[in-house]
Amino acid sequence: MAPAAAQASDCTGTNLQPTAANVAQVSAATLCLINEQRAIAGLPALARQGDLDRSSSAFAELMVDQRFFAHESPDGHTLTYRLRNVNYIPVASGWEWTVGENIGWAEYYLATPAQMVKAWMASSGHRANILSRNFSDIGVGIDAKSPLSAATGATYVTDFGRRTYHEEPLSSQPLTGTSIGQAAISHMGIQMRILLDRRVKLQLSVRRLAQPGLAAHTLGTKTLVGRPGNNAITIKRMGAHRITTGRYRVTIKAKGSQLIKQTVTVTY
Repeated sequence: MAPAAAQASDCTGTNLQPTAANVAQVSAATLCLINEQRAIAGLPALARQGDLDRSSSAFAELMVDQRFFAHESPDGHTLTYRLRNVNYIPVASGWEWTVGENIGWAEYYLATPAQMVKAWMASSGHRANILSRNFSDIGVGIDAKSPLSAATGATYVTDFGRRTYHEEPLSSQPLTGTSIGQAAISHMGIQMRILLDRRVKLQLSVRRLAQPGLAAHTLGTKTLVGRPGNNAITIKRMGAHRITTGRYRVTIKAKGSQLIKQTVTVTY
């Protein structure tokens, strides 16, 4: 049987030379190739995760800017530090987590996704990360430059992880009242209790506020249908983002009602 890395691929963009203009396509091709290798091994696909994406991209850029190639930055920051900094690794009790990282850089045709994943699969440590049953999430970061060479090339970072929460009984602490409800701290995300006098469509938007080392960014929006009476809403995830510790701005829009903005601090 031929080695897994030699199998024909159904992924697109695998032979692209990374540039600033095609980094998104190259990242997608890299993830596709990694998940192909997992499928060959009978493993589930890894899901792209926003916090890991930000960490991977920032670290690839840092290696290029500061001209080093290592899992630890010159200032001593490790993978664990970086993933705590983007809120992927929870600081609270009740969570189990495991993380890993592959890095690579190459020049010219060796810098394509196909060649990079092939090289990783030929290395026992990198292959172990790609085929680990312990990981469910992945972030892919690519800088279209080399960290140690002026030649045309690219720097790749893939951060792997899994988080599992052993939920405890819900314990809520009221924060502040609003005209239609109340926000509370929850062991699993943001809890909203909204009292409505009619059936109405609610549009919720969640924005994670800025904190040291992490810029503010919108996590996403979701639409719910509220019914007359007390509506309990739990926001554990917005898109690819899990609600972890930090400060969030929740905006609620409802037709015929005043716009509500609520700042919530989530702790576990």
